[in-house]
Amino acid sequence: MKDLRVEVREGFEKLANEFSPENLCCDGELSNGQVRVKIRALNKQWKALQAVAGRAVSLGEVEQYQIAEWQAKRGA
Repeated sequence: MKDLRVEVREGFEKLANEFSPENLCCDGELSNGQVRVKIRALNKQWKALQAVAGRAVSLGEVEQYQIAEWQAKRGA
């Protein structure tokens, strides 16, 4: 992730957070159909961001980067 421009990296981080269960279903307030629509929209945005990045980026890669950044800030 460090090879990506800051705004691209931040875009992936924002989208990754949207894929969390509580954000996907709005804490249980969305129907299954609404969640599927939301997932399709997020996947479309993810693919567009991958095109900007010029490579595939996995959700796991973003999560690992976020963990590493958090640990670095804590001094761990």
